Amino acid sequence: MLDELNSVAAWQALQRFAPAAALAENAFDSLSWFQEQRTATTAWLADVTSTMVHVRISRWPAAFGWITVIFWVALSLFAGISSSDSTWTFFLAFALPGLCLVYLGSPVTEIGPERVSLTMPLWPTYAMSWAEVQRVALDHSDDQFVLYGPGKRLTLPGPRWWRRADREVGLGAIFGHLEQRGIPFERTARAGFAPPRHACRARRASEAAKALHGCQRAAALGRLGWAMAEIQCGWAR
Repeated sequence: MLDELNSVAAWQALQRFAPAAALAENAFDSLSWFQEQRTATTAWLADVTSTMVHVRISRWPAAFGWITVIFWVALSLFAGISSSDSTWTFFLAFALPGLCLVYLGSPVTEIGPERVSLTMPLWPTYAMSWAEVQRVALDHSDDQFVLYGPGKRLTLPGPRWWRRADREVGLGAIFGHLEQRGIPFERTARAGFAPPRHACRARRASEAAKALHGCQRAAALGRLGWAMAEIQCGWAR
């Protein structure tokens, strides 16, 4: 019987018996509970987008890395004590992947009002200002965010790797900035394989200027060294 229903006739019957206020275009927006929820959400987004939000990686990668390091280091120490050969170095090499897990499992994503950055435990710090972000992409597995700018690309760990306590506020901060600034967002499989590109590693513009000046000075010294080497080679001939 449902297949025989006429959608036009059903809509005409709904218009005839339903109140006119319930059929208005903004009828849903005028509901009191919806207005309260929208007001609370707007206030929460304004709060998370006006402060610095720190998003940490889940403890499991770093914990598994420490367990791997301790296991192989202990095994190499046991091999070094029980034998006089260099077998312990072979076991010690297997601790390197664990150190990589500890390093990759310890970055902090900082989402601020002016910029977003990824701070590694020791070095480096990748950052991009929101004014430079042209679009944002996320892969289908929630593994990685990618922020695209003019000639640069900043990659951030996705919500899948975030701690549960930071997940809600982190997503609210990112999508709040996207909504405020009108930055387009898309889901694409390519985002899971995009490496960072030309992301600024300095925390402030002054540090970036110092780094650029240092690179220019190093390049000038390198050119001077090559010139002196060519002169010495000419003398030797």
